[in-house]
Amino acid sequence: MKIYNLENDPKINSGFKVPEDYFENFTVRLPENTIENNTKVISIFSTRKLIYAVAAIFVMTCSIAFIYQYFNRSNEIENLALDNYIANNAVLNDNDFADLLTDNDIEKLKIDLNLGRKNIEFELYHNENLEEYLTN
Repeated sequence: MKIYNLENDPKINSGFKVPEDYFENFTVRLPENTIENNTKVISIFSTRKLIYAVAAIFVMTCSIAFIYQYFNRSNEIENLALDNYIANNAVLNDNDFADLLTDNDIEKLKIDLNLGRKNIEFELYHNENLEEYLTN
């Protein structure tokens, strides 16, 4: 890389020129160039915009509350109607339940009853309600 020497190498022309004696009187001319204008300041918190924002927030809050209440009430009504239907129309018997079972459900219900003779004798001997079972 070539080392650039500021003193010996040619200067690069930037293309910008400053008039002569520009910076000598700059502090005197600066206040003259700045003119105080009475500009209209537009506040972010103007009254009209603030009223619109508050009204929009109020409407959204009320609508969310009403929607939430509507959906909760409809679920309660559905649950109440279902409970009433089951209470009034519960005339199901064992055959109705058996019709609803699939073969897979029946396989799950099967119980292995190979208890063995010793286990049966032990339960019969230690059971206090044996007489009730035999008489009924």
